[in-house]
Amino acid sequence: MGNFAWTVVGAAAGVLRLTTTRRDRKAAAVAAERVFPGGLRVVAARTLFPQTTGSEIVFAVTGDPDAVVRLRTAGGGREPDEAAVRAAVATGQAAAERWRTVNSAFAAAGYPVLGMSETLDTPWVTADLTAATLDEILTGLRSCTTSTGVSSVLIAPPEVARALPPEPAGLPTLLWATGRRRLAALSGRRPYHRLSYRPDGTPALGVVRPFHLQQTYEAAAMASAARWLAAELPGAEPVVLLGATPLLPGRLDRVKGYVVFRDAGDTPGSYGDHALLVTTDLDGALTGEPTVLRDRRQGTGRLDLPAL
Repeated sequence: MGNFAWTVVGAAAGVLRLTTTRRDRKAAAVAAERVFPGGLRVVAARTLFPQTTGSEIVFAVTGDPDAVVRLRTAGGGREPDEAAVRAAVATGQAAAERWRTVNSAFAAAGYPVLGMSETLDTPWVTADLTAATLDEILTGLRSCTTSTGVSSVLIAPPEVARALPPEPAGLPTLLWATGRRRLAALSGRRPYHRLSYRPDGTPALGVVRPFHLQQTYEAAAMASAARWLAAELPGAEPVVLLGATPLLPGRLDRVKGYVVFRDAGDTPGSYGDHALLVTTDLDGALTGEPTVLRDRRQGTGRLDLPAL
């Protein structure tokens, strides 16, 4: 079959799926009205992929500006049963309560939530992290994570927060706050920080860069490591950079990582059995002397390296 024929087949399939999704949307709306009269309003619908049938219909909940109800259908314009509708509503309302709990705790501490992971365990906030404000911010955020049980916090710089588009009118909070556009706007422009707390309560702060900036940083760090190896261990070659996001405690300008390397005479293309524990500045230049960790690979498998 030629390219034109495949194009025609693909276009026809797309039209069919769109038509099916419209029928599924109508059927889901009918079912929702039957189970919760006046309680749900359709705000979006999409064809499930990579499944070959079925749709996801998204509802807002009357009287709850935060809740999103996602109801999946089997396709073919068949109405979901009452149990499916009730289960979807219960899930949406529970998620909205979780959002309110997390947002209330962080907002009370001065860090209203700007966005949230779909799993509702990683909120986005904004803070002006500097050497002068670091301890105060980490202390304030620790109380929020303790009271809400979130696993980590993502911290966007203030200029990114100011550039966020306004909250869409008429859409439930959890539809835009966990949506791809909001999360991309928070993460895709500038470096940001990820904060978590170890079991003993000490903070673990790391810097996360957009892909292109991380690539630039890694290239610089590898080049710095290569120069050090050439001077101290002639013939040794760096293989890969691991970690390179954790920050030194109390610092915003020093990054920790491992550079895996192989010795002179090792098989070309081998993964390397040794590592340098390095500290770099934010541009990838080594600061201080690396620590050499030898023979850390278990056979041909993983490296046994201490947590950063």
